Amino acid sequence: MALSTEKVEAPRGAFGRLIPFKVKVGIAGIVLALYGLICYGIGTNHGTGSHVLTGRAYVGVGQASVTVGGWAYGFSISPDGMTWYDQTGGVHDGGIPSCLQHPGYAWIRFGYANATGLDGQPSGRVVTWEQCIDHA
Repeated sequence: MALSTEKVEAPRGAFGRLIPFKVKVGIAGIVLALYGLICYGIGTNHGTGSHVLTGRAYVGVGQASVTVGGWAYGFSISPDGMTWYDQTGGVHDGGIPSCLQHPGYAWIRFGYANATGLDGQPSGRVVTWEQCIDHA
């Protein structure tokens, strides 16, 4: 079997010239920067999504409240209540987390969303999920 002696040409740009390495690196940098900006814009909380806070909640019979940063958040505690997360991050759509089963105080991490009234104006904050945490 004989070896081929055909001439192999390097890849060329649109105008038949080789693209310099510095130009390729520059283009790759610009593409990467644009990708980063787009991902940042998508992932940035613009005030309409869920926010996460941590606080010491007072647990009563059927309800709890927690005050963080001058805001008081209240929510119902019931077997068919809100979504909650266990210590390992498992999600539960019902039931009552262990730290909210008895009256007293408990450290929790929770999410809230801004609520709007019928007139479209901001009207408060609504707790959307809860997680019991250990607080040292």
